[in-house]
Amino acid sequence: MEVPELHEYLTDAVDWNAETWDFEPEGRERLARTLGWLYERLPEAFVFAATWGPVTIDELDIDRAALLTVVESNAVSTGTVYKVRPA
Repeated sequence: MEVPELHEYLTDAVDWNAETWDFEPEGRERLARTLGWLYERLPEAFVFAATWGPVTIDELDIDRAALLTVVESNAVSTGTVYKVRPA
């Protein structure tokens, strides 16, 4: 599943070289709601990535609650692929 228009929720002052994305509050809320919807329907493991730029992409094994915390705290990394554990 992709949320291609999510880039529209980046702040106007987004720094394309930053280590994390800077989402407007409504963008973070929309992404958190989407993850909640996904969690209810997809018990399997999945990959979440919103990467940009770096040559090396880190992989982070994370549980569902931790990914939701990352989104809600506006700390989605531009260089990390989140491997989300099954429910």
